[in-house]
Amino acid sequence: MDEIESVMHELGSAFAAGLTQPGSMQAALWDRGRWSQTYDAAGNRALIGRWSDTVDAGLFALMARVKSREGIQGVFVVELTATRSGDYVVSYSGDLPSLPPRVVFDDGYRYPNHPKPGMRKPLVAVNDGRPTDPAVLAEVQALVTEFVERYTQLRGEPPQLTAGYSEAEILAVEERLGVRLPEDLRALYRTIHDDSGESSLLGRFSPAPLEQVVTWYHEDDPGSYLWDDGLFAYDPVVFETHPYGHVRRLSRNDWWVTFAPDYGGNYAAVDLDPAGLGAYGQLLMFGRDIYGPIVYVAPSVRHRMRTVLAAMRGAAPGDEEWDAGEWSTPGHEWLVDIGDAVLVDKVAAVPDASVIQLAHLRQVEHVRLADLAGLSHLRSIRALESPRSRVCRTLCGWTSRRPPSQTSVPSPRSRRCASSSSTPDSGTNSYAPGGRRAGWLPPNSAGVRAWPRRPRG
Repeated sequence: MDEIESVMHELGSAFAAGLTQPGSMQAALWDRGRWSQTYDAAGNRALIGRWSDTVDAGLFALMARVKSREGIQGVFVVELTATRSGDYVVSYSGDLPSLPPRVVFDDGYRYPNHPKPGMRKPLVAVNDGRPTDPAVLAEVQALVTEFVERYTQLRGEPPQLTAGYSEAEILAVEERLGVRLPEDLRALYRTIHDDSGESSLLGRFSPAPLEQVVTWYHEDDPGSYLWDDGLFAYDPVVFETHPYGHVRRLSRNDWWVTFAPDYGGNYAAVDLDPAGLGAYGQLLMFGRDIYGPIVYVAPSVRHRMRTVLAAMRGAAPGDEEWDAGEWSTPGHEWLVDIGDAVLVDKVAAVPDASVIQLAHLRQVEHVRLADLAGLSHLRSIRALESPRSRVCRTLCGWTSRRPPSQTSVPSPRSRRCASSSSTPDSGTNSYAPGGRRAGWLPPNSAGVRAWPRRPRG
C-alpha cells in the first residue's frame, strides 16, 4: 500500500466512523478552502453524521500528496461513500497537469443569461436629485419608532440605532453608485445610520453604513453574487428564482445593490431591475446558505419591516426571539436513482414538478428527453455514475451545445480505494468537461471564489 492509498483508507475509515446513517460526501478542495455536501443513501441532501477535524485534515492531506506526486493543479475533487458497518469507497480526480486543458478563441464570449457589466440602467433607477418622498419617509419613521418602542418593551433596553444620513449625504452616495436607491431604503437611511447592533429591524438582516454599501457595489463586477461567469464554469446554466417571474434570470445584474449582511455569510440586496411580476426595490438574498439562484425575500424593505413588527406584536417580554416570518424557497434540484425503474414514472411521482430545474439522474443507461417533459421548468440535466460514460458526455456537454469558443480536454486522472468488502461501481470513469466527474462541483468552483468579498461581521 503506497502513501496515497494509506491516506485514502484513513480518510474512509474516519468518514465511516462518524456516520449516523449510510450516505456520501462530495467535496471540492482548493488551496484556500473547500466546498462539500453530504447525501443520504437515497441521494437527498442530508445531515448524515458528525465528524472531528480528522476528515477535514484527511481531505487536505490527500490533496497535498496527490498534487505533490502527480503535479495536478486547480480544483481537487473527492467523493466518500460509506455504511455504518464500516464499508467505504474513496475516490478522487483532478485536472490534467501536463497539457493545457482549455483553449479560448473568443475572450468576449458570454453564456446566455451571463451579462457583462455595463447593463442598461432602468429609467426608475435614474437619479434626478429630488429628496426622499415625504409620505414614504413618514411611514418608515413611524415603523422605526414602533420598532424601538416594542424592542425596548421586549428586551428591557432600546436598540443601538443612531441618527441617519442627511439628504445631501444620501445623494452623494447615490452619485458614487450611479443609481437612485428605492424610496423606502432612502427613508430608512434618513432615519438610521446602520444596524450594526443586529437589532433585527429587518429580521436576520442588518443594514450596513452607506459607505460600506458603496464598497460592496464596486467590489468585483457590480451586482455579482457568487455565480461563476467564466467560460469553463462547471454548470453555466442560470436557474430562475422562485416564485417565477419576479426576478430576472441572470447570473448577475448591475442593478442589484447589496446593503445588509446577516453576519453569517448571507446578504440582502435591493433589486432595481425586476422582472415583469416583480417590484422595484424588492428584497433579494444570496450567500453561504444559498445554493442555486438568488432568493426572493420580500416585495420591499417596508414590507419586511411590517412583517417584523407583526411578529413583535405577538411576542412577550423576555422572549429571546420572535418569529419574523422567515421565508422558504423550494429546492430546484431533483436527484433520483433510476436503475430498473421507468424514468417517466419517476417524473410523474414528483410532488411539485414545476419547481425542478436541475435533474441529477443516477444509474441510468439511456435517457429519452421526452420522459422529462413533465418537468416544465427543467433547464439542466446531469447523469451521475452512469454505466455508460457516453450518456454523461452527451448530457453534460462534451459533444452537444458547446459554443465554438471553447474546447475542453477531459482528465484521465482518477483513483479509487475501497474497504475490503466494498465493490466499486461501474461509473468510475465518467467525466464532465474540464476533467471532473459529472455532478461533483458547485456552480462557482471553477472560479475558486467560494464567498463574495464581504465583511465577516
